[in-house]
Amino acid sequence: MKKNILLTAGRAELRSENGMKKVYLYAYSGGVMHPKLSMKWGGDVVVDIAGVAINAAEKPIHLGHDINKPIGHTTSISATNELVADGILSIASPDTQSVIDSAGAGFPWKSSIGVNILEHQIYEDGQTVVVNGREFQGPVLVVTSSVLEEISLVSVPGDSESYADIQARLSNGEANMPTFEEWVASLGLDVSGISDDLNMVLQKQYAEQDEDSVEAPEVVAEDGSGEEEKKPEMDAMSDEEKMAAKAKASGRIDLKAQREILAAEQSRVADVREFCSKNGNPKVSVAGKDVDLCAHAIKQGWSVRDTEYTFLKHERLQATRKDRPQVPSIHTKSSNDVNKQVLQAACALRAGIDVESKKWSHKDLRNQVPSWLRADINSDAKQQVLESAEKFRGESMIDMCAHSLRANGREVPVGRLNVLQAAFSTGAVSDLYGQTFGAKVLDGYSEIKDFSEGWTVEGENPDMESHDRIRMEAAGNLDYLPIGGEASHARRATKVEKSKVHRFAKQMELDEADILGDNFGKLKETPRDFGLAAGRVRPDLVASIILDDPTLNATSRNLFNTTDGNKFGSAALSRASLSAAIAAMKKFKDGDAILNLEPTHLLVPPELYDLAIQLTQSTRNATTNANEGEVNPLSAYNIQVVSEARLALGLTDPVSKAAYSGSASTWYLVSNQAHTIECTYMQAAGRAPIVRTTELTNGRFGVNFDVRLYLGAVPLDWRGLVYNQSAGL
Repeated sequence: MKKNILLTAGRAELRSENGMKKVYLYAYSGGVMHPKLSMKWGGDVVVDIAGVAINAAEKPIHLGHDINKPIGHTTSISATNELVADGILSIASPDTQSVIDSAGAGFPWKSSIGVNILEHQIYEDGQTVVVNGREFQGPVLVVTSSVLEEISLVSVPGDSESYADIQARLSNGEANMPTFEEWVASLGLDVSGISDDLNMVLQKQYAEQDEDSVEAPEVVAEDGSGEEEKKPEMDAMSDEEKMAAKAKASGRIDLKAQREILAAEQSRVADVREFCSKNGNPKVSVAGKDVDLCAHAIKQGWSVRDTEYTFLKHERLQATRKDRPQVPSIHTKSSNDVNKQVLQAACALRAGIDVESKKWSHKDLRNQVPSWLRADINSDAKQQVLESAEKFRGESMIDMCAHSLRANGREVPVGRLNVLQAAFSTGAVSDLYGQTFGAKVLDGYSEIKDFSEGWTVEGENPDMESHDRIRMEAAGNLDYLPIGGEASHARRATKVEKSKVHRFAKQMELDEADILGDNFGKLKETPRDFGLAAGRVRPDLVASIILDDPTLNATSRNLFNTTDGNKFGSAALSRASLSAAIAAMKKFKDGDAILNLEPTHLLVPPELYDLAIQLTQSTRNATTNANEGEVNPLSAYNIQVVSEARLALGLTDPVSKAAYSGSASTWYLVSNQAHTIECTYMQAAGRAPIVRTTELTNGRFGVNFDVRLYLGAVPLDWRGLVYNQSAGL
């Protein structure tokens, strides 16, 4: 049973920008939830955001978690100690229009995430656990590993403490709402003469006005007459914030508070102008741009202390450039060239990732790579990204951190260590190098040649517990039915084997010293090695089953045995021994049904590969001079020869750690028309490894990358397999 959990949290904001209806989803704050679960649990639930696999920035947005009611998709998802997403209401449907109309009328939509639980842990009463930077008391269920499937807009949340606020209305053009300037004028104020702080307060109040009632807010006289004003919480506010808060109380404007704010603003502006005048009002660098210090400080609401701090940074930077030219600089490119996709592409190019390969669009990989990488190589958008990325592929890791800060609209501080600290604190390092690490892992994973492909089957389990694999015996032949008779009932026996998914994982740390020292080799070699290791898990599991020859529950006999007739003695691979194996396979029965299975694959150790090719693909028999020129009947079967070194060398089972020996002369005939071996994956976890990026804590500085793969293997039936235990070549 799939453990699907729907978690509601945070607020949802809808806005109209450039003709698009955008939605800002504060999906999960990291706190306690009370969702409806498919498992038996009625207490508190907390999701470890660090364990949420997002896989792709584009996730569907539904209405009320109904997959039949899509209304849009996300464009970006951020997960630190809270989960936040940006999206677009991209689906033209009555449901989408209903959301837009109700939002315009003030309906309090809330956001909710739908995740699939992979792992969880229950903390009992009296136990304490720290998750998402918070401490929680038991009893509490902590979801330690999950996959984000979708985000929804909902009306009733599962979290009673969640808060949703639609701050901006999506107007349909029919309301008689006055413009902001008209509304301010109705208060007796001139919009051109009010301060930025008061303007911000009035803008918020204006957005909160009900479109069905556009009355001007009540004006409270300076003597305080009128209804008692509701006071906001002011303990944590500055003096200016306290004055601004007085002007927000339930749709009323306190003129006295407004004038106090205006006076404070005028005093601030005068002080900033005086300081800048005394110090020459230089051009300073802010977010990669040269700006007028005085004008920028006034516009940004800086105090004199803030202005002085920026001025001193500017002076120190000038002195550093003059006196210490040996210090590596933070290179600057045109701001028009820099965005997150370009920087990710530049790192991918430096890591040696084949960005033009079609494999990134494969269903097993596409959900774990960014959209620009899985796009068609001939698309204009991808070409533009790669063209811009070429300008940055030679940049050092610390330079890329600075570019990433600019791409996210952040100011780049002075000094390499300060740049790195800013990149860590804003998530720029994880965002930049996490994608590179993940793509390199998948790059290595796709390189592995898996000998089990084509003749094994694939299945899914919802968790890592044991599950039955039930196989019904073949229906058998139809019975003769005479006139006036009654058809007999079918009697079909069931066969059961046990299937289980296992977890395989590895992790690596990228220390801050690696970034400062530009140790990019870690991002080129280690993740590829992780990917190669993940790719070897499936063939290791399948080869372990073949060499172990386990007992089947259905027969209480080994997978290969002489009683069932799929195990042959010591006959070297030859035309005669292969023909005998084919004949045996064709005569296998399931109950009363004759299966007449066709051989499709021949599994051999490398020592037998050339001979196997000659036996199965040569149109003429040339194994001996006496038979030269004879038609080779084995070529008519179109058997695919698969060479696998594990069959010769043996291996250690990746789960049980048992050692199995191989043989250079043993071979196996397989038919994919029958049940053979199942490779079992975790539901919703995909077929590829999952990569997670987290920042180090508790006195360690850097980024941690971990790779997980959920996979198991189980033999289902003996009928599609024939084993020849040869004594030697």
